[in-house]
Amino acid sequence: MKMIVKKIVLLFLALLCFVAVVAGGAWCSAQRDSSPCAEVQIVVKDSLERQFVDADELASYLRRHRLYPLGLSMESVDCQAIECCLQEHEMVRKVECYKSSFGTVFVDVTQRVPVLSVVANDGSYYVDSDRRVMPVRKQIDVDVPVFRGVVGPRAATEEYYDFVLWLRDNHYLCSYGERFNQPYQQYIEQGLFTMKQNVFSVDGEMRTRNTTKVTGKGQIYFINKFIGQPQTQ
Repeated sequence: MKMIVKKIVLLFLALLCFVAVVAGGAWCSAQRDSSPCAEVQIVVKDSLERQFVDADELASYLRRHRLYPLGLSMESVDCQAIECCLQEHEMVRKVECYKSSFGTVFVDVTQRVPVLSVVANDGSYYVDSDRRVMPVRKQIDVDVPVFRGVVGPRAATEEYYDFVLWLRDNHYLCSYGERFNQPYQQYIEQGLFTMKQNVFSVDGEMRTRNTTKVTGKGQIYFINKFIGQPQTQ
């Protein structure tokens, strides 16, 4: 009989300990959720490759939309709303927002990637890797093919975009490395492309941009290529 009573007492004590642990965990979780956001870390993950936007600008963007989470309770921080807001920024391609259990909100951002540039009569713009029109900014310093003249957004995001991909896939333009989007030397020597180097200043810093142009000979070459006509040297 004593053994049975002893087992019941031990079982009761174990049950009390379990309840205390669960209640303590729930209390700590509630405390963490109600604690204020002490830090916001906005990271532009591809900032070493391109600098179209920085963390300070994105923080200001969130403040203008009243979504900057610093000082808010962790429970009230809406990560989905932050993601949707930053996704509308003209330089942002992808956003991931998440919270830690120690009062920090993390925001990871990936920038848009220009594929080609259009200098048209009604304004200039880029087309990005998702075939979307992308505005011109002084921070955008990239070597991409430039199309001039009467080029509408539909043609730029379809036919012209496909043409740039075709030039890469068929090894007329470099698809990686320091010479990304620049023509291979053999096609420059063949007279299909010319390279123009432009030096300009951004916030007092001198930068160099290489502009690739298809020559008149190159235009005839590629037209004949597409319609199946034999090439003449």
